[in-house]
Amino acid sequence: MNYDNELKISLWKSDGSNAKAPILKGKATINGTEYDVALWKNSSDNPKAPMLNGTLQLPKSRPQSNQPAFKSELPQQEDWKDDIPF
Repeated sequence: MNYDNELKISLWKSDGSNAKAPILKGKATINGTEYDVALWKNSSDNPKAPMLNGTLQLPKSRPQSNQPAFKSELPQQEDWKDDIPF
C-alpha cells in the first residue's frame, strides 16, 4: 500500500539564529503539488491574534511553467470569426 501525502503537512524546527527566520519549516501536499511551508511566531499583544503566521509557496527549485494553472474556457484566437452578420 502506497502512503498518501495528500493534504498532509510536515514541519520541523528551524535551526536559524536570524530573528526574522521562520521558527518552523516543512512541506505540504495539496492536489498532488508539494509546497514549502514556513511559520513564524506572532509577536502581537492582541489576545485574539493567531499564535503562528505562515506561508505556502512552490519550492524555488521547481521549474516555472509558462502554462496557466487552469485551462481557459475561451476559444483560441484562430477560432474567432471576423465575419459580422450585419
